Amino acid sequence: EIPWFADFILKNMRKNDSIEILNFNSQVWKGSDFDWSRRRILNELGKEVYGSGKTTGAALFQAITDVSSKLDRRGVVLLTDGSATPDSFVQYSPDIIIDYAKEHYIPVFIISIKKPDPEIARIAESTGGRVMLPGDINSLRNIYDDIKKSNEYRYILVYNTFKLPSFSGWWADVKLEVNYKGQTGTEWGGYFVP
Repeated sequence: EIPWFADFILKNMRKNDSIEILNFNSQVWKGSDFDWSRRRILNELGKEVYGSGKTTGAALFQAITDVSSKLDRRGVVLLTDGSATPDSFVQYSPDIIIDYAKEHYIPVFIISIKKPDPEIARIAESTGGRVMLPGDINSLRNIYDDIKKSNEYRYILVYNTFKLPSFSGWWADVKLEVNYKGQTGTEWGGYFVP
């Protein structure tokens, strides 16, 4: 069933899109690195690695971490049977997952084989995603578009530095001041000169 669900997203992918697969049971491991190939992704999803345990919180936290650095629109899709077990949210609670996803503006979409546990549904609803059941074909078809058309709340600043090559490895302070529609803000940061 997992490749069937995933194909709703994979059919719409373009070459500049990518998907990473994370597997989980009592631990979380990477099934494949970010890839754009529908064939390779379906091959990986068809391996069906099963085991005891269900560390849903750890899997979601890892997925959000991995996509947070991507520059394009981002989202996490969890394929699940909908149940939560005592070990599901031991490492990372639903509140931690929700806060982490919202901090990075990453919606979590849940495809659930049966009616999901209320905590799993709350994660989707609180992050701007939603829960879908197998019979909801229109929602399954719209996952890709929902992610690609989501609002982007990040800005990427690119500028040339005037540091000489002899300053390589030195710390440079950066102060960012924003004045937009009467609202102002200041952020401090920095970087090591490459």
